[in-house]
Amino acid sequence: MGSSLFGSGDTRSILVQRSSLLGLVIFLAGSLGIVRGQSVDPATRSSAEQMQTLLPFIAGGTGIVSPPTIDAADDVYHTLMNTPLVVDAAGGVLANDTGTGPLQAELVTDVMSGTLSFNADGSFVYKPTVGFAGQDGFTYRVSDGAAASDVAAVAISVAEGAD
Repeated sequence: MGSSLFGSGDTRSILVQRSSLLGLVIFLAGSLGIVRGQSVDPATRSSAEQMQTLLPFIAGGTGIVSPPTIDAADDVYHTLMNTPLVVDAAGGVLANDTGTGPLQAELVTDVMSGTLSFNADGSFVYKPTVGFAGQDGFTYRVSDGAAASDVAAVAISVAEGAD
């Protein structure tokens, strides 16, 4: 198959083969690249779109290349009893997470002592149960559409003090 993903109208041949042992084996203009943990699904995206996703992982020449990782870091927030905790995207759970491309957060486990309204941009509103003081929390993971992080924990400390 030919592709003009290289700019300036430069067309090179790309051959992608799936190997259960190695992952994707990519033959690119006489070079070999092995991309672990990636897959090509022609049913969901065109070949050109998939190669644009995979090409950043192919280091010049030959070798085994790992895709970039997405790291979700744990978070800690504080609020007072009977007081909602409103966190915007800038201070949300994605603020200390890293990855390539636009990141989205996905709720994994919900809070136990209140209600949570959780958004993909990392913002959220937590309302503790009336009269509750103590520790609560939830877990989430981060995705860039192609890969996902491990699960990260969010601890919410609810202190006595407001009625």
